[in-house]
Amino acid sequence: MMDIIMILSNINNYFDFKEIHTLCPFGQNDMFSIVNILSEVLFASEGLKNFLGITDEEIIGKSSYDFTLQVENHEISETHGKLITEIGIVTKIKFRLIHKSGELFWVESTAKSFTQKNSEDTMFFCLMKQIHCF
Repeated sequence: MMDIIMILSNINNYFDFKEIHTLCPFGQNDMFSIVNILSEVLFASEGLKNFLGITDEEIIGKSSYDFTLQVENHEISETHGKLITEIGIVTKIKFRLIHKSGELFWVESTAKSFTQKNSEDTMFFCLMKQIHCF
């Protein structure tokens, strides 16, 4: 998996997240998203949408918590809090994502907060990979 710090070296220059593929040479199956401090999804990669079985209309503008288990949201929320208060830190967390069918999949998410230069908005870049937990 690509180093998230390298990926984010120039991300704050982008307004249109559809251009992110010019910065991040990810494959079609790579899963990443950009969310704001309210955890609303601003961008989701094709790989993430395919993994969840959803479309742009079903994820963009929605809370990222809509795709996680409620029992795990407290831990995820604590991680989001760290990302907000300590801009630039990198966090890792494991949780389950909910597929459109209701099936659950474990993922490990590496996230980094950043402030977009042009708007001063704080956002999180989240890179995910499926893991197998028993």
